[in-house]
This record gives sequence, C-alpha cells and structure tokens, in this order.
Amino acid sequence: MRTELREIQKRVNITFIYITHDQGEALTMSDRIAVMNEGELEQIGKCDEVYNNPLTPFVATFVGENNPLYGKVTGIEGDKAKIETTDGQYLATMNESKKLNIGDESIAFVRPESLFIPRDGDNFDNKIDVNIESFEFEGNLKNFYASLKSGAKIKFSVPNAIDTSSITSGSSIVLGFESSKSVILPKASLAID
Repeated sequence: MRTELREIQKRVNITFIYITHDQGEALTMSDRIAVMNEGELEQIGKCDEVYNNPLTPFVATFVGENNPLYGKVTGIEGDKAKIETTDGQYLATMNESKKLNIGDESIAFVRPESLFIPRDGDNFDNKIDVNIESFEFEGNLKNFYASLKSGAKIKFSVPNAIDTSSITSGSSIVLGFESSKSVILPKASLAID
C-alpha cells in the first residue's frame, strides 16, 4: 500500500499530507516529515535528516530506535563532545543548533544498526562493554539485547550474513561505534519515558 500511495502522489504531482504514527510509513512515503510532541512541533526536515540528526531527545527516541547513554559533557573538540557516563566515556556529534558546554547534563544516542562487533583492523572512536541477555532472529537481522555494567539496557542489530554463533546469552563482548553515527543532545524527556 505504501508503494501504491507513493506512486499515485508522483503521478498526480500534488502535495500529500499524510498523518501517521507508523514510522516506517512516514520514512518510506515522505519527502519531508514533521514530528510533533503534545501539539508542539519538535522537528521538520527530510526523512534521513530527522532520522540521522534529531534535534531533541524526544525525536531521537520517537523516530526509529535509539540507545540513550546519559552523562555529562567533559570535553568539546570541534563538532564533537565527550560524554562521561557511568559506563565509560564516549565521543558523539553535536548538532549545530544544540551546542553544549562542559558540565552540561546530556544524552548521547547510538542506533542499534550503528553498533558493531569489531573485527581485526577495526578502530572505532568508541568501545562499549556489554553483557548479552537475549537475541531475536528477524530473518535479515539478528537483534541482540544487552546490558551495560550500570544495568542500562541497549539493543544492537547485526545482519544475518555475519556469523554470530559464538555470541550467546551471558556472553560479554565489546561493541564499537563511530562518533559520526552518534548524536549528543542536552538532557530532556524521551518519547519512551
């Protein structure tokens, strides 16, 4: 149905306003999306822009899945900020409009598909120690659910083509992620609170 509606829109060449809570529909059918929270506009932009560069913690957790890492800013390097959490220090990208200062309470967000099991030669900006709790096989993906030493929960997704047979419930592993695939924002309410 998504494809058919998108084709009709292109064929008749008129603007459609489509209201939905289905993020998959919004992202696949739209040129631009607007995210609202309690009647207030949180962000408007191209789909990939809103997904990859959310302006608020609400948008970061409403559009797609995201893993929040809570902490304080301990350093700033250009458009990157270091955040100190109870689970370690991480480097993430600041949004141009959401500049942070050292000492600010903040949240770094990293999406499940942006967390990787390092292979020989990989050199990620960030490494995070996790304990595997469970996983779900989804066909093309395996979704792993893990905990950090603080007890915080995270999810990471691995393409089915990658051999993960050595990762079982109870395994302790290290994941890597790039600062360019993580966004840091001032601490505020999440969509999942």
